[in-house]
Amino acid sequence: MTHLNFATVLKAAALSVCLATSSALQAQSGQTYPAKPIHFVVPFGPGTSTDQGARFIGQRLSDLVRQPVIIDNKPGANGFIAMQSVLGQAADGYTLAYGTNTTHAANVSMFKSVPYDPLKDFVGISGISIGGGAIVVAPGFPAKNIPELVALARQSPGKYTFGSSSAFARMGIETLKQASGIDLLHVPYKGSAPNVVEVMAGTVDMTFDPLITMIGLIRAGKVRALGVSTQRRVPGLEDIPTVAEQGFAGYQFLAWQALFAPASTAPDIVKQLNTSIVSILKTREATDFFRQAAMWETMPMSTAELTAYVTTEIERWRAIVKQAGVEVQ
Repeated sequence: MTHLNFATVLKAAALSVCLATSSALQAQSGQTYPAKPIHFVVPFGPGTSTDQGARFIGQRLSDLVRQPVIIDNKPGANGFIAMQSVLGQAADGYTLAYGTNTTHAANVSMFKSVPYDPLKDFVGISGISIGGGAIVVAPGFPAKNIPELVALARQSPGKYTFGSSSAFARMGIETLKQASGIDLLHVPYKGSAPNVVEVMAGTVDMTFDPLITMIGLIRAGKVRALGVSTQRRVPGLEDIPTVAEQGFAGYQFLAWQALFAPASTAPDIVKQLNTSIVSILKTREATDFFRQAAMWETMPMSTAELTAYVTTEIERWRAIVKQAGVEVQ
């Protein structure tokens, strides 16, 4: 009898171990994911285009998976702080990087040392959105368009300043500088908001920022847009010409957003997140949200497509930085 009881205990213990192992494997494979809040780490501050996109997608993902999605803004150092923060957490699908063309394409060309590899250290979940920007000045700034800005800058080399808080913001004007031969002084900022505030105050003469953050200020007359970086004029802002049609044919500058996880995240979790994000991006609500933010379009992608896209973008930004003659920091 004792022998039988002992055998029964062994079988029960073995079954318990199997069940525990199965549960652990299910958790690792993503079958029980998500079981707690998910964090989107955003490399720029509240109110920026990246922040707005992250909050929209985060709320819809929360509704879909029935878990909170928390937005963690970690601005500074061109996204280095945010990306390192993500890589410092467990690769379990609960801390994700809401990246951009700055963090995952431009940085490797703009800095001698980048504390992460955008391709090796991260796995793409999906693209989110893509769109253009505008070169803006204070309402009282003497130039009313790009040719007048170029003329002013040529008369007083180094006098006029421009602020930026991202590679997109900086290179949008650096490219214009290179194409026109003008000399403008760059002023770096930690975030878009303080930069724009100082442009409105006239402390800094101009900036270049995504339309998703500028459109409200433009319509309210708090800043004046000299030109937009899209290939065609923006619906609702048809009175603002493109930079290209003001003597700089071929000028087009687009920013994009995408969601990434640490590279060692379980494939099943990445797949589940991709399915969820793509389904959100294909809704009319998502299409309308990004389009009303001035011609931004949704960019749903598979993991493989996003990896290929980032690879191409790294090379494109390498050429942009080289052509603009920007000194690598």
